[in-house]
Amino acid sequence: MSTTPVIPNVLKEINLYGIIRIDYSMEGNWNDNLKVIWTREDGFLGYDGITLAHKTYNPCLELYFDGYFLGVKCFKRRGGLNVIDKELIELIIKYIELAIAD
Repeated sequence: MSTTPVIPNVLKEINLYGIIRIDYSMEGNWNDNLKVIWTREDGFLGYDGITLAHKTYNPCLELYFDGYFLGVKCFKRRGGLNVIDKELIELIIKYIELAIAD
């Protein structure tokens, strides 16, 4: 069953203009899998080198602002694995880019 990704409500409630970067990793093993996937300067950097699925760890994003960050889980459970939800990630990035456009 396919579902259309939806922007998390929290992103509609905060000022996104101050976002600095977005990191991707696996919740539960953050430091071993960390990858910057978006910056204000360079935009979307791609998925090269990231872990796409894991049996126990959850794919997630951390949106970094000046002084705080916001975590967003971005996975679907398939075949006993937590699998990255690229559609959701790309939707979030497009939403942020529209919100911060001059």
